[in-house]
Amino acid sequence: YLQREVCRRLPVGRGFRETASGERAMAALLLVAVGTLAPGSRLSALAASEVTLPAAKAAAAAAAAAAAEYSLDTTCTDSRIYFDCIHMASRKASGADAFKGTPLGRLVFRLSGADLLPKHTSNVRMLCTGERTGCAYSYSWCTLERGPAKLKSHIVVLKGKGRNAYGKSNELISDEIALRGCARALQGGGAYYGVEVPQGDPDFNTVLAVPVRGAGKGTSRLAILTGIAYTSPSTRRMILQDHAVIGVLERPSRSASLPEGQPNDAQDVVVSQLVDALVHSKNLIKISSCGEMFASGQTSAVSCRFVPSPVAR
Repeated sequence: YLQREVCRRLPVGRGFRETASGERAMAALLLVAVGTLAPGSRLSALAASEVTLPAAKAAAAAAAAAAAEYSLDTTCTDSRIYFDCIHMASRKASGADAFKGTPLGRLVFRLSGADLLPKHTSNVRMLCTGERTGCAYSYSWCTLERGPAKLKSHIVVLKGKGRNAYGKSNELISDEIALRGCARALQGGGAYYGVEVPQGDPDFNTVLAVPVRGAGKGTSRLAILTGIAYTSPSTRRMILQDHAVIGVLERPSRSASLPEGQPNDAQDVVVSQLVDALVHSKNLIKISSCGEMFASGQTSAVSCRFVPSPVAR
């Protein structure tokens, strides 16, 4: 987004932007504008030396304007994100074959926890759309993993690439004040946070959560928690404890004619297939695409292929 905006506002010819020095200069100026690169660093000095002074000033101003415009976070309780899941054909495939597999379907979550936990929710949404990070830290082509052995049918883990889109990418997200304000006591002890998950309510059978204690706290790590409505209080406690619920699986109203525990729609079927594949298959399950879905049906996502991933935490 920033690169497109700078190119649109930059008063220099297209030929300049296509040169290697122009690309390096613009990249450095963009990083300076969003606060990732210090203005006095070697790269920013290199950028200034490779661009004529008027062009450098214009590029810096355009980047700053684009960054200021972008900094307005649009995450709200009506925001919806989606994950397209794919069952990979092989664990050892490389090149183009590494992207082949059988689609399992699309999961859509409404980010109902945006008001309760704005930092965590914004981070997840932006990692889906690639707004600040592009493919570098996006969830695209990240691997889904099953949870602890005792809860392998209830927890699906998405670690991401270990970096955040909210704030500085290498800093952990901390929002203790917000967490204290939305703590939910669990029967038998302990607590979970964020969106309230009523016990026995099928509309809250599958939710999206982030860890607030232990492994992955404050990082890109996500968990899909499922089977909450039809389990015992003790199992429900183990599933929800030390998680902050930021979203709920979007699904139509449940038909009264369907028996308890039976899948209600395509989303429930996708969750069921996803968990079954993680439990019984040796091949990987990955996110082939993710992004934000709007009321019009249009989506906002970044297309990622053959992008080297940073080491996950």
